Amino acid sequence: MFRRVFVSLLLACGLISPFPPFFTHGACNAEFDATTAAFQGQGSKMSTVSEAQAYLTAQGISYRAISPELCKHWPARDAVTCAGGPVLLASLPVKNSICHYYRDSSIRLQLGFNEYLQLVRVQTDMKPYKFMQLPWIDREVDWGK
Repeated sequence: MFRRVFVSLLLACGLISPFPPFFTHGACNAEFDATTAAFQGQGSKMSTVSEAQAYLTAQGISYRAISPELCKHWPARDAVTCAGGPVLLASLPVKNSICHYYRDSSIRLQLGFNEYLQLVRVQTDMKPYKFMQLPWIDREVDWGK
């Protein structure tokens, strides 16, 4: 009896597990957009490398500083954009648990500086959400948006 109930619950959980991303109602995009807007709006507080480092440290955000020389040889898979000066890379955890598990666990922040150590680029990245094509009704459904 217990075994049958356990197997039934396990089967039900397996069938239900793909469905949470359909019910985010845009929460993943909203969190990404809010993070992007927050950092775009902080441009004056991060206009130089030292100010950006101080800001990130004050916010408790760990980051990695990449020199201009190292940036030129950075692996292409990380999509680091070199602007002539150093680049600061940070990773911010995604708070929404559905988005965290079904889309991406972090939002990557890239602050690019020119040769005069002035901020010229703020870029945020997150894995894109996926679509599920429903051919029998000719409709596309967002998965993890």
